[in-house]
Amino acid sequence: MRAFLLAMLALACVPSAAPPPPSAAENPTRVAGLPVVKLPEAQLPERLARGVSAVRSTLALTLPDPGDASGEAREAFLRDAYAPALQALTLSARRAERTLAPLREGSSVEKRAYVLLVILLERHVIEQVLALPPAPEAQGDAAGAHRRRLEGQVRSRARMALSFAEACSSELDGFGPLYGPWRPVCARVADECRALATPSAPAVLGRVRRAPVRLPAECEGPMRYEDPQALPRDASAPPALRVELDRSIPAAARESLREVLRRTLPDHGFPPAVPAAALAEAERLHAESRWAPGSPRCREAPPRLAILGRTHPNLVLARAEAWCAEGACHLSVFAWRAGDEESEGLPPSLYAPVDDPRDEGQLVAAALRLVPEPPGGMGGLGLRGSGPSVVRTLERTRSDPFLRVAPALWDGRAELADCVPPGTSVSVDASWEVAPDGSTVEPSVVPRTMPADVDTDDVVACIERVIAAKGWRCPRSGEAERVEALLCVGRPADAD
Repeated sequence: MRAFLLAMLALACVPSAAPPPPSAAENPTRVAGLPVVKLPEAQLPERLARGVSAVRSTLALTLPDPGDASGEAREAFLRDAYAPALQALTLSARRAERTLAPLREGSSVEKRAYVLLVILLERHVIEQVLALPPAPEAQGDAAGAHRRRLEGQVRSRARMALSFAEACSSELDGFGPLYGPWRPVCARVADECRALATPSAPAVLGRVRRAPVRLPAECEGPMRYEDPQALPRDASAPPALRVELDRSIPAAARESLREVLRRTLPDHGFPPAVPAAALAEAERLHAESRWAPGSPRCREAPPRLAILGRTHPNLVLARAEAWCAEGACHLSVFAWRAGDEESEGLPPSLYAPVDDPRDEGQLVAAALRLVPEPPGGMGGLGLRGSGPSVVRTLERTRSDPFLRVAPALWDGRAELADCVPPGTSVSVDASWEVAPDGSTVEPSVVPRTMPADVDTDDVVACIERVIAAKGWRCPRSGEAERVEALLCVGRPADAD
């Protein structure tokens, strides 16, 4: 694994024949405060933009803290609060993984971003799981077995994170000065995960987590998660099919394979395909950064799926990919729903063997003989991000999920954490308007819970500045939208 990563990063470090001069106005794309791509977000290729968005959405999810609960109260917490939150984290991580996977075979920019994003994702999953403190009772309560299962997951994730972090550390000099802030991050992830990945290591939960900071009581409770790429599904609407092609499908075969799948997948239980004219309209609006014809241009382009969901709110997505393992190659097609994790009633995954997955004729022929995939399926990584700071956003109003309020504030958690002293947590009532172009208008921050030794005015003014500097996706209505949220910010005593 490490040799593969080093080779991938070495390719990512090869300069072009005539590199452009550095720009003083460089505005790299950042995730969790760290640069992952030199390009500004507005210039990211589609799949790289989707990968960044998926990672940010996953980073917005955190696992709840049982506090001092014991006995039946603790077991009820694990069942009613922790388990659903862990499931939401896992589902979101898997979605991010699927979105990131094509970057491994992409350009040098995409390969580098893939490695860095995986480090962020994997480390955060580990930190979230390690945050579960041991049960106050002796071994034997229900949490003990739960804890041991989680320890196995931690070791598996730690081995993956270690490979990526070591590759990052050894190749970082070739990335350029922009990526300097990654040096301590990669080194720290490697150090922390090396011990966790050792099979003979003792119980690991709680070993790596930095000194936690407890958020105010009003910050607890479930967070709303909605897919930032697709509209919430309307199950009562007629279902419609959209075919998506993985990067593994060669360019020469993409158009013909897409058309064959659009025509034949309904024979396998998929719904009728979205009309070509509707797909073209969604592409045009996305390119223009608009929700609808004549609507304002957005500071962040609306996703294609979301645009399409305005007219087709019950989308079934079919993703085709070509892959090889143990000397055999296949064309596979699997289904999921846009804007909904519900899998009941989806068509089965399909596959067909193919001798040469680079040959257009063979791929089209394979698409005509697809059959249901045998039980088993393909596994993957659980992915998540990092950072010692804690930011939790509980919206008071049900704003448009495509404004990405919670993910955007989570992504700016480093700036928000700078607003509070180390070892401190605060909560504020924040409100602002998102203008039609996605800019922040008239932010207001009112203190809610503040420690006695904190300068409330400074904290409030700082948080207000961070929110004011944020840009959002533009409201789909084309009009300004009000956002009201309880914003909780914590900073551990030993935060960097």
